[in-house]
Amino acid sequence: MSERKSIDIIIADRTRTGEIFIPNIYVAHNHEVDLLAITRAHRATIYEIKCSRADFFADKKKERHGQLLNRDDRIDLKPKYFIYVISGFSVTEDEIPEYAGLIDVSSGWMNQIKAPPCLWNIELPPEQRDFLYRKAIHRSMLWRKPPFS
Repeated sequence: MSERKSIDIIIADRTRTGEIFIPNIYVAHNHEVDLLAITRAHRATIYEIKCSRADFFADKKKERHGQLLNRDDRIDLKPKYFIYVISGFSVTEDEIPEYAGLIDVSSGWMNQIKAPPCLWNIELPPEQRDFLYRKAIHRSMLWRKPPFS
C-alpha cells in the first residue's frame, strides 16, 4: 500500500476529531514528517508511515529517534504522541520502540497494535503553529491547479 493511501486511511478515520492534518511537511532543517496532526488543544501527533520492514528498521537509526527515546528537550517539534503506521508487513511488539505506538492499515482501516505513550503533553508554541500552518498553506497553493480560463 502506498504512503498516500495510508495517510488517506488515517485522515478518514480521524476526521471527526477536529485535528488539522498536514502531510509530508518539514518541521526542521532535515526533519520531514510523513503526517502531522495538530489537535484543538494544540498538541502534535507524528505519524511515520513505513512501507517495508527494512524501511521501519532504517528509520529507527535516525537522530530524532534518539531524541524521542531520551525525551531530549532540544528536539524541534515536541509531539504528544509518535506513531508508526505500517502496511503489508508485520512487526512484533518487542521491535516497536518504547516511545512509539503502532497502527496497521493493511486491512483498509486503522488497527491499533500498540498505544503510544505520552511523550510531551505541552502545547505547540503559537509561533511554531503559525510556521507550520503557513508552510502547509503555501505548499497547497503551489500545488493547486490554476482555474480554467
